[in-house]
Amino acid sequence: MAAAFAAQHPERVEGLILVSAIPPSWTPDARVRLFLRSPWLLSPLFCLGSLRLYPEIAAAASSRLRALTSAGGIAAEVLTHMFSPPRMARRATLLPPPSLNEALAAVKVPALVIAGDAALERVVPVAMTREYLRLLPHAEWATLPRTGHLGLITKPTEFAELVGDFTTRAASARLPEEGTRGRRLG
Repeated sequence: MAAAFAAQHPERVEGLILVSAIPPSWTPDARVRLFLRSPWLLSPLFCLGSLRLYPEIAAAASSRLRALTSAGGIAAEVLTHMFSPPRMARRATLLPPPSLNEALAAVKVPALVIAGDAALERVVPVAMTREYLRLLPHAEWATLPRTGHLGLITKPTEFAELVGDFTTRAASARLPEEGTRGRRLG
């Protein structure tokens, strides 16, 4: 979504950060198409499938107890802030079309593409996220070690440092234009 916004509204974007992002070339496989057909009915299976993320949580933790505590905390957040299966299904149908590839080449802002370790990423394969390096001419790559798709949650300090360093470099590399105020890095 962020890449599509940058391609459609380049005048409103100073920089772009994509994290474990699905590229425009992605198409739903049979499993995803099944979930999209009956999101409410199949949401219990979707939740059970989330157990595949435990190895990532365990790798990011300093001990087994810390891993179990972290997993329990994430589960508590999920239960107290329930997701909406129909909204998730709708969001999947709004993903950018493959024709976005050409438009992304015209995005001339600093870009940071972040993913976790390939062995721990169980949602969006790292190779898919790496496609953005080909699509965005000014993109740089960063890997969050010892995590996968949940790096924002399992490694918040390291994630914030990556984003902070990038935004500082991107802001200092661009001279302020006369008459501009409050531009956002998005």
